[in-house]
Amino acid sequence: MGRRARNVRNAITTFLLVLPVGSACSDDGGVIPTDLPPGDDGAGEPTVGSVHIVPVGETLIVGAAVQLSAAVLDAAGNELRHAVTWATPDPAAVEVSGSGRVYIRQAGSPRVIAMSGMAADTIALECIPRLAVSDDSATVRPGSEVQLEAILVGAASPEPPPGAVTWSSSDDSIAEVSPDGMISGMSIGRVEVQAAYGDQVVSIGISVYRPQFVSISAGAMHSCGLLVEGTAWCWGANGHGDLGTGDTSHRLVPTRAATDVRFRQLEAAGGFTCAVAMDHVGYCWGDDSMMELGNPDVGRHSTVAVPLYGDLRLQMMSGSDMAHGCGLTLGGDAWCWGYNRFGMIGHGVARDEPRPVPAVGGHTFTNLHSFFFRTCGVDTEGRVYCWGRGGAAQVGDPSFEPEECSGQTCATRPHPVRSDTRFQAVSVGRLHTCALSSDGSVYCWGEGADGQIGTGTLDDVFTPAEVLPGVQFVAVTTGRNHSCALTVDGRALCWGDNEDGQLGDGSMTSRTLPTDVSTELRFVGINAGYMHTCAITAQGDAYCWGANGMGQLGDGTMEDHLVPAPVLMD
Repeated sequence: MGRRARNVRNAITTFLLVLPVGSACSDDGGVIPTDLPPGDDGAGEPTVGSVHIVPVGETLIVGAAVQLSAAVLDAAGNELRHAVTWATPDPAAVEVSGSGRVYIRQAGSPRVIAMSGMAADTIALECIPRLAVSDDSATVRPGSEVQLEAILVGAASPEPPPGAVTWSSSDDSIAEVSPDGMISGMSIGRVEVQAAYGDQVVSIGISVYRPQFVSISAGAMHSCGLLVEGTAWCWGANGHGDLGTGDTSHRLVPTRAATDVRFRQLEAAGGFTCAVAMDHVGYCWGDDSMMELGNPDVGRHSTVAVPLYGDLRLQMMSGSDMAHGCGLTLGGDAWCWGYNRFGMIGHGVARDEPRPVPAVGGHTFTNLHSFFFRTCGVDTEGRVYCWGRGGAAQVGDPSFEPEECSGQTCATRPHPVRSDTRFQAVSVGRLHTCALSSDGSVYCWGEGADGQIGTGTLDDVFTPAEVLPGVQFVAVTTGRNHSCALTVDGRALCWGDNEDGQLGDGSMTSRTLPTDVSTELRFVGINAGYMHTCAITAQGDAYCWGANGMGQLGDGTMEDHLVPAPVLMD
């Protein structure tokens, strides 16, 4: 006998021993309840004769819920107000609450039991699998395809029978769909694709769009860009997983990084890449032989994005071409990690660090950049600080007395550049630096042997020197030994070393003064890599020029280009 039956029997015994309100005495002295329900013989609490579950007239879909009810009757067929206990012998298929609410887990004919007293009733539900689609919001480019798959959730086999699902598109001129769910992008726009299975219909929104870059970064032998939706795409050398594609195969055209993380900022470096996610978490991937990924648990390399060690929340990251990285926190603190033989981490000693450590000095920065063995930042008052390999010319202060790191002059902590000009952004080259002032002027300093200072000289320059006075710029960037800048009207100008065509002027002649890139295009973003340069237009198209020995220009070839070549999104 179950617990419920024993409780009922105990209640009846108690009822007979205690005179309740609303009772009367019989002629022979017995107790007769005065409020017995019809049909009761007066012998005690009404006896449950039967339980009847109200039938469910509909077919139920996996994932749905239904409220069951049951009638409790005495032997004469009169309804009793007795509690009902619910259960199921098929818990893998259905979940049943104490109130009779049933949640469908699997297709089939699961049974549900209603019990009251010693009576019970069983019902077998008719449940069918739920139709679902592998991607409920897909994107595809014109001329490209994406495969959707119909799935039967809760079925013995998740695959629907061939031909059981019917596909349709609301506008075939934008996107066509084949009988097996292959979406073909036809023209830019948005359509609704439907998958029908029996009486079930699932609608999927499909966007057909032209990929648009919002930023681009040229590294040493690879490049990366961010699309408007925050996906990272990289191309070029991939021997250490530099591209984040989950393998080490080189790519001649952009390939999406193997992660679902969406990013707000990204930078390709020397053999590795770092990016800041939408939630401000830092990620890196690629070579980690010198601890440049900032996570001591990685090992020699990672072909996919791994989070930066710790719980830093970042606004930007920067990776050098020589094995160290830096990040700028939301509060403006500079944290760096990796190879540090020349003090470029900025924490006061020339010691390698496998995880991020803060730069000393208590500075609050608004912009930060690392390259080669150096780092520079702009503080909230517009002053530039630099640290790492180099002497007075690299620090931008003729009076600077350098330290010695591994036999080289260096600064192991941030040192202020000597200038009354206030800056908004800084870019670091191998041994020269350029910065954009608050009023849109460009200044450079450091080694000038290849004309990378841009003032018409091959001499080293020890304090910031203005480039093209009177011209207003919106961006400046530095590569190994060359520099580039964008004017307010989108013209790209470059100067310095041009051994591989990285100046984009159609020649291989180095320039000591800014020279127009040979193109009618107008750009909104530009970034110089080790020996190549990339830029994007207002329409989100990407172009690169210069060295292309590993496919870092993204045009599908390994040929150098002396003028901008379009990056091909296949």
